[in-house]
Amino acid sequence: MSQPPPPADGKTTRPEVNYTQEVRFAVVMYGGSSLAIYMNGVAQELLRLVRSTAPERVGAGVGTKACFSDAELDGSESVYRQLGRMLARGEGQGGAAGIAGEGAALRTRFVVDVLTGTSAGGINAVYLAKALANDQSLDRLMGLWVEKGDIDVLLNEPASARVKVDGGERRGKAARLRGAAALAAQQPAHVLGTARRAARDGHAGRR
Repeated sequence: MSQPPPPADGKTTRPEVNYTQEVRFAVVMYGGSSLAIYMNGVAQELLRLVRSTAPERVGAGVGTKACFSDAELDGSESVYRQLGRMLARGEGQGGAAGIAGEGAALRTRFVVDVLTGTSAGGINAVYLAKALANDQSLDRLMGLWVEKGDIDVLLNEPASARVKVDGGERRGKAARLRGAAALAAQQPAHVLGTARRAARDGHAGRR
């Protein structure tokens, strides 16, 4: 004889949705390799925001329950879910007290309505749209940006361009700029003295 299932608690039961409003976002993601990783972090948080208050899918429509239980959410998703419970539109809907407890109905739904972007931002936007539509993760894209978005990798300079900085070997234009800045910081009086002599002798004005 099978054992009866344990009683459900507020964390493992998917809460009901009783939306009084939708908060919709129109998002533009900038391009440029320097922003790729940053924009991916924004995309990750937007995905977590939408997941926190998303309703279950029933056929071509939505059901009366949330897509995920409280126990299935973690990190910032749990914070966004609490906001979905606390925010309600219109008088008589109540405040934070009485509607923000575990298992309470969701009153606000967060939706990413429009996504656009250029270059690397466009890639992040496309992958976020795909993740939202198919309930997928963005972790692999994050790994791609972290691995391939390193500025030294993007500069793509040969080993001959590497320079010694602080006893270690670094490469690329960024390394040379850091090395020049470090040298100037170590010899500020010499650099300043050279500039003063040039101005005194009129080097800049001689033909």
